[in-house]
Amino acid sequence: MEHKFSREAIVVLFLFTFLKCNAGNIIINNNPSASEIVFGNSKIMITLDYKWKCNISSLAVNGQSVISGTEGIFSSIKTSTGTYSTLNLISVP
Repeated sequence: MEHKFSREAIVVLFLFTFLKCNAGNIIINNNPSASEIVFGNSKIMITLDYKWKCNISSLAVNGQSVISGTEGIFSSIKTSTGTYSTLNLISVP
């Protein structure tokens, strides 16, 4: 029963935040042939590239390009046995 309350509280919090902190019209465009999703609003636009990787390849804030390029932002972890990165995935996300 505790999990049900938590889910309901999260939904209420999300709806409250959405209604009170509306950042304008949100745009979401998925382009499966290019394996990328472009989303954002008038203040921030983000391009998420998921073609055999998972990274933010473009970020514009207030119309000014902050990040661009094929690598962009990605995550990586280095262990004693190797390095694992979202730029080189084993399978399609």
